[in-house]
Amino acid sequence: QDHSYLPRLDKLRFVRTPPHRGKWLNDAAKKFDVKKSILSELQFVPRAWPPGIADLERFLTPPALPRLDTEIAKLHDLYPPLPRMLAVTDVPAPRNEPIHRGGEVYNVGQEAIPRAVPTFARDLLDSPAIPENLSGRLQLAQWIANPKNPLTARVIANRLWQGHFGTGIVATPGDFGIQGAPPTNQLLLDFLAARLIEEKWSLKALHRLIVTSATYRQSSALVAAKAALDPDNRLFWRFPRRRLEAEALWDAVHATAGTLNLKMGGPPVVPPLADDEIAALRNHWQWPVSADPAEHTRRGMYILVRRNFRFPMFELFDAPINSVSCPEREVTTVAPQALWSLNNRSVFRQAQNMAARIVDEVGSEPADWVDRAWRIVLSRPPDAVEKIEALGLLEKMARVAAGDIPSEPVVPGDTTTDTSATKRPLSLEEKRVSLVKLCLALYNSSEFVFVD
Repeated sequence: QDHSYLPRLDKLRFVRTPPHRGKWLNDAAKKFDVKKSILSELQFVPRAWPPGIADLERFLTPPALPRLDTEIAKLHDLYPPLPRMLAVTDVPAPRNEPIHRGGEVYNVGQEAIPRAVPTFARDLLDSPAIPENLSGRLQLAQWIANPKNPLTARVIANRLWQGHFGTGIVATPGDFGIQGAPPTNQLLLDFLAARLIEEKWSLKALHRLIVTSATYRQSSALVAAKAALDPDNRLFWRFPRRRLEAEALWDAVHATAGTLNLKMGGPPVVPPLADDEIAALRNHWQWPVSADPAEHTRRGMYILVRRNFRFPMFELFDAPINSVSCPEREVTTVAPQALWSLNNRSVFRQAQNMAARIVDEVGSEPADWVDRAWRIVLSRPPDAVEKIEALGLLEKMARVAAGDIPSEPVVPGDTTTDTSATKRPLSLEEKRVSLVKLCLALYNSSEFVFVD
């Protein structure tokens, strides 16, 4: 049995009170007119002790301790500890429980409430009675999944719609009650819910229906006449422009770099962090980096989530707090997000990987680099203006990296700059340095981060 979580005694501490301590306190209190309670707080120095006692405290290391440590290590190697997890078991007999008022552990009602299934939709389906010898979980599950239950299918359909459009037909996905927002299109919500039930609760079928609809395939361009009638786009007359979630952004960076590990399942992965990122974690051993480097580029959904520490990149891009339920993520735009995309070593490493991928695929011509980079990152070719600007940027950054031109703008009239250096041909390696920076710039573009 594993007892490694229990405290252990390495040393025994002995404290001895000096003899006649009470008399010393009484004599000193009378002599110096000081309260005895004050003197009792003072620590006696070792020289005040009687002869033969050297220190206030003595420590003893048990002689058998090294031998016990060796035996424990041998047993640990012979019988490695099994993984542990939290689990629940059924009590011998089901029982009714009182209500915890306000969700507080110790604020418990006086009377136990009988187990029962909700009855708010009694005109559509019956609420089954729970036998005394059963917990009621099966009856509740059957009631929730009953095709006649109007709530379950509506909630699921609304969540799927929210996942594709950023906002649900019901703007409060966690509250369909009287305190929640009413649906903007009740007929559409009911149609999706009915279709979900007809398809035998197939989420894939409902996803296909949504993404092949004309509503989903709309442009996000603003139309003044429609915006005047529905400025908040509550009726989805255009596709709502929204930013990628943190996990999707992580996946997109690695997918474009060609390094995304599509392995499915398994335990959580722990990518390496920079010193400033892991500084927020008090005990660094709580972030055990995965030994296999291939695991570091797994999809974002597999990255370890701790209750007291969020993955820094996910925290920057509004991943929910782990300790509370989050029906809808907030979206913020703050400076640290751009700083992460520009300065974080993991993003820079993926920009290097994408640059290497582009060179391998199209060769050494900068014009081909620009076209391929746009198609990989933005899924479209560059227009004429973008291509000219990108080629000029590649040339300038390569010259700066090679030292041919200064990184700062040249002062007008300055004749110290050697203009002949800008005419020499650049090597492939010098050009590839600028390609890495161009890839990094594309990662920071609004078009890459946002879904139009």
